[in-house]
Amino acid sequence: MADANANANSQQTLDTAFPPPPDYFRQFTTANLDKLNDCQQSDAPIPPELTCLVPPPLPTDPEYFMFGRRWLINDLLPSLAEQDVEQLYPEEGYNRMQELTRLNDRLVFKFLDLVETLAVSPEGFAKHVEAIRLTLVNMHHLINEYRPYQARQTLGLILEDQIQRRCQSAEDINSGCAKLQSDLNQTRQSTADKIEQVQKVLTTDTVWKAPSPTGPTSPPPSTLQQKLMAPASLLDLAHMVEQEYETKQEISG
Repeated sequence: MADANANANSQQTLDTAFPPPPDYFRQFTTANLDKLNDCQQSDAPIPPELTCLVPPPLPTDPEYFMFGRRWLINDLLPSLAEQDVEQLYPEEGYNRMQELTRLNDRLVFKFLDLVETLAVSPEGFAKHVEAIRLTLVNMHHLINEYRPYQARQTLGLILEDQIQRRCQSAEDINSGCAKLQSDLNQTRQSTADKIEQVQKVLTTDTVWKAPSPTGPTSPPPSTLQQKLMAPASLLDLAHMVEQEYETKQEISG
């Protein structure tokens, strides 16, 4: 008796629109999952308190019920006859656009009939409301027949958008690589020019040597030679030679 009441309460809970989480969700802990994994790997029997952690088998019936609603395993649009609804358009060989237009006109007339009935005899409104509901259900069913086509077209648009974004990303990467290569070439050429200027200055100016006791005394080093003999990087040397070269050009000019 107690089991029957528990099953009835469980079924009533599952049929509610927003049921609370089941009690066995507290069993989903790391320790219990590790125990279940050990049992499955060693082919040992699973303890009763861990059976709720094992996923249920796939349903074999063509339909199932969840949250009080009927769901189909194969997601197909059920016909109006399967839903016990009167169909207001032919079974086969109909044009959906024409039928939707006709049902829309019918909906307008049924609405006018409802307004007239409410003005004359309001107690007879129920049949007109039911006619409007039936018309809307038929229109909704016709529109739902376009859902597979809409899904395919939407998927195609998503794929086209992904292709365009990836092509644009590839073009941006290629243009960035080309710009980087151009900057590297310019830097390499500029460095080569500055090194060439340094070599010209070193070959044209007299390199200062320390005075020896037996030889004649050499003139003291110039300012540029002192800078060149000081520890500095190649780019700093090139920059100093460039400034000296520009200064000489201004003086000679």
